[in-house]
Amino acid sequence: MEDTRYRLLREGYLDIKPPPDSPERILHKAWRRFWVRAIIFLPQGRGEPHLILQLCRKSQDDEPLRQVKASRDGLRLFRCRSGSRLLRCWGVASGSTLLLYLAADTELLTQEWMHTLREGLWPSVSSNHECYYEVSLIDDEKSSSSGLLGVYGRLVKTSEMTLSIIHPHWQGTQMRWRLTDILDVRIIRRMKDEDSDSGVFSLTVRSRALNQRHIPQINKKTSILI
Repeated sequence: MEDTRYRLLREGYLDIKPPPDSPERILHKAWRRFWVRAIIFLPQGRGEPHLILQLCRKSQDDEPLRQVKASRDGLRLFRCRSGSRLLRCWGVASGSTLLLYLAADTELLTQEWMHTLREGLWPSVSSNHECYYEVSLIDDEKSSSSGLLGVYGRLVKTSEMTLSIIHPHWQGTQMRWRLTDILDVRIIRRMKDEDSDSGVFSLTVRSRALNQRHIPQINKKTSILI
């Protein structure tokens, strides 16, 4: 009988690289291509769901070469920078531990992978906001220290005259700007796909604390903030 606690979210070829402090990095410093199965494990009772990433040489392989498993609690999926995988690199971290770097063949596929895994781990619930855009952070070196690593959600204009990012599952506000503090909105680039209206845009925001300009960048639909 099939074990219903395991559900396949997505599978396909991805480039994989271990984090710098991993023992595997000594043997494999470069990117390697694997067939990746992303599986969610739903324990019975009150246990926390887990994400399982199975790394296989080929799609036909039943047994993976390696398996990465992490609890949903403290799990982060985030965009990151790469010189050789420009605009396509993302990472998986559990708490403060970086587990893997991954890269799809295109930026749009990277966004789709992240969206599918997030939706499986944190299913969206109905929203009171009729108009919103799905966005997520393009992370930089400041994201982790500021507690913003992997931030994503629904970008909405609220009745309090703010622009906010609302988490689609637990509905909490993750980032918020007063409309009067937004100085500029600018398109950075659009996804190279005829069927997608996704793209990256920036917000230039006045920082009240520092009296300076802060410039986050945001990709809409399966979207992004920098």
